[in-house]
Amino acid sequence: MTSDNTLDDASPVRGATVQLTEAHAPQHLRGVQAAQQADGLRWAIRIRFAAANVVGGMLVWVYLRFLFPWNDAGRPRDDALNERVFLAYLIVVTLIAFLIQNVLMNLAVRWAERGRLPGRFRRGLVLRLALTLSVQNYLWWALAGLIFAWLNHSPRVGIGIAVVGLVTSTSIYLLLDRPIRPLIDLAQAGQVLGRRQRDVERRIWLFWLLGSGLPLLAVGLALLTSPTGRAMPHWRLAALLGAGLGAGGAVMWGAASSTGRRIERVRRAMGEVGEGNFDVRVPLDDGGDLGRLAAGFNSMTEGLEERAVLHDLFGRHVGRDVARWAMDHQHDLGGEERQLSVLFVDLDGFTAYSETHAPREVVKMLNRFFGAIADVVTAHGGWINKFEGDAALCIFGAPVPQADHGARALGAAAELPSALAKLPGSPRAGVGVATGTALAGYVGTPDRHEYTVIGDVVNIAARLCEGAKHSESGVLADAGSIAAADGGANPASRRALDSGCYALRETVQLRGRTQETEVYELLLGGSDGTPGC
Repeated sequence: MTSDNTLDDASPVRGATVQLTEAHAPQHLRGVQAAQQADGLRWAIRIRFAAANVVGGMLVWVYLRFLFPWNDAGRPRDDALNERVFLAYLIVVTLIAFLIQNVLMNLAVRWAERGRLPGRFRRGLVLRLALTLSVQNYLWWALAGLIFAWLNHSPRVGIGIAVVGLVTSTSIYLLLDRPIRPLIDLAQAGQVLGRRQRDVERRIWLFWLLGSGLPLLAVGLALLTSPTGRAMPHWRLAALLGAGLGAGGAVMWGAASSTGRRIERVRRAMGEVGEGNFDVRVPLDDGGDLGRLAAGFNSMTEGLEERAVLHDLFGRHVGRDVARWAMDHQHDLGGEERQLSVLFVDLDGFTAYSETHAPREVVKMLNRFFGAIADVVTAHGGWINKFEGDAALCIFGAPVPQADHGARALGAAAELPSALAKLPGSPRAGVGVATGTALAGYVGTPDRHEYTVIGDVVNIAARLCEGAKHSESGVLADAGSIAAADGGANPASRRALDSGCYALRETVQLRGRTQETEVYELLLGGSDGTPGC
């Protein structure tokens, strides 16, 4: 899959999100850049991990040193013994936790450094890396609560450490969420792999419990376990409540921010889509509801992008007006009869030119020839129905009705000779214009059809085009076109008609027809700009 614009949390569209495939992943991830990104992830995890635990340790120290410097029996604690045990416990836990973290991070990151796709186990580990590290961190805090509760003969001490550890571990989960997102996006390879349902709802309830329920529970337990006969000072209660509110607010803010940023990212991406940028993508850095939301958005934009490409290609093949007409009429076979004008252009001497030139040169010449025709016809509001070898069939008055279709067709025909004369080699072409009734609509089968015009007017234009190759100006028109040109016309067509005029040349029976046709020839103006008639 090709690179797509991607939205991150802090900036508009930038970068590229690449969905991994067996063939694509090594080229995208292999090398120094991937190794540096993985190494940066390791350090980001370590720094956030250490910072959260340092803050948690300080809170426990303040809690035990100043707020409740006694055990449940009301006797002061042996702080010297607590400090020695704490120091020893800290050293042992740091070493063991560091080794465990290294193993987990190596398993989660090494595949990216080596430019490989993660296996099922490693992919699941990446999705649960923040949760796994947070849970193993809390186990050390819970163990510390048990040890110090036994050491001080105080369940309240153990409960306080466990509650602070739970808030600290929750904070670690929130802090690790952002740096791990790019790795989750790569590991999921453009497909949400998580199977959890309504995980956002459960996540909010869980964070409420950790951020509000447990701090309030800790306040209640502190009151219930205070020594008998010792009143709880107001400042201690206020400090405990303040700490609970602060910790709860931080946890809830982190949870809301984590969810809100992902939703905001999708919202900004929707704004990009609204402005017509269909190649925008959002990273799939979540394995739950938010990931499925991002995956659904990406699937939608891929469909819109494909539809826009097809619409553009369809419009180039049949014309923008026909493409819009097709959307309104749902490709119904048949059509409607209407008055319109047909302009047929055929290159003169094409067979001889093809005989003496290489195919690539022939195609290059034809592209210049058709380009000039397209510029002139489009400027006069016409539509090129089809290119046929060295000829072009152009329509005025369909699929979009035009009251002055005759004047537009004659104006475009009058301008074509000078436009072709400016091309390399000054190719000459015959131009025939006819006006009449034709059926405009889809012809073919329900599975394969095209928009075109059917009627005698097309045959007349083609026959006039053949005869125009032998005329001086190279442009012939029928009487119906001359009659339809009377009255108003758009400015571009009127200027072209003022540069010359159409004069009756003869009345003839065109090849293949039984009725006679009045043929008018374009008389070009002189070098001084005066009309030719």
